[in-house]
Order: sequence, then C-alpha cells, then structure tokens
Amino acid sequence: MATIADVRIHSTTHERPIDRFAQERAALVATTGQPSFRLEAPLARVVAARARPGTAIPPHRRRAPPSRRRPWKAPSPTALLAPLASSP
Repeated sequence: MATIADVRIHSTTHERPIDRFAQERAALVATTGQPSFRLEAPLARVVAARARPGTAIPPHRRRAPPSRRRPWKAPSPTALLAPLASSP
C-alpha cells in the first residue's frame, strides 16, 4: 500500500495521500482507551414474521411438498408464437 496507494495522485484532492496525511497528523486524536466502534454499535436485525419462532405460515403462502407438486413442462414453441399470430 505504501508503494502504490499512498504515492498516487488522488483524483479528488489532487494530492498524494502520504503528503495529505503528513499535514493532518497534528489534528488526529488518539483513541487509546476507547472501545472499538464495532463493540459500541448496536446489533439489530429485522426479521420477517414468518421466520420468528411460534408464527405459522398461512395456507395460501405455503408451498406444496415435492410429492404433491405437478411436474413442470416447458411450453411448446408453437404455444409461445400463437398469441403473436392472432394479433391484428
């Protein structure tokens, strides 16, 4: 990183990042003694109602078990072209 990213010219600032860091070093504040951001950030997730324990999926939302499903058949090419042929 020090040989490629730090010495290239940045497209927005038009400066080398290593030179910019040298200028801003005095303004940086030490974070020793402070917990990491990951430890401080709350971990919250949004879970769908059907994924929560104790909630039932309504019958109209359930998928049939494989033994009850009809096999899928690809439509014939003529069936796909029939609506085009009947249009004016």
